[in-house]
Amino acid sequence: MSDAKQAQDQLSALFSQRFDERDATPTEEPPRATKRRKRGRPPKSVKRKTASFFIVPELLARLDDAYYQFNAGLSKETRMSRAEFREMVLEKSLEQL
Repeated sequence: MSDAKQAQDQLSALFSQRFDERDATPTEEPPRATKRRKRGRPPKSVKRKTASFFIVPELLARLDDAYYQFNAGLSKETRMSRAEFREMVLEKSLEQL
């Protein structure tokens, strides 16, 4: 029984090493962020709050038409998501107020 206890103690010591204080020195240089951001969720550094709003359906249809016209003029690599487009429209509208 002592072998099982000793093995359990070794295993628990091994797992507890993860929580010991160590130097936070990286083993290798992180890659440079030169690539474009992929579509999808924003990186953790971007702080966004999700909120729901009621928008009149006619206004939403106008926004969608403007979005499709805007994206039609862009190349495939530079196209913008609908959420980014709406965010941009809101920001520019607030600047004009």
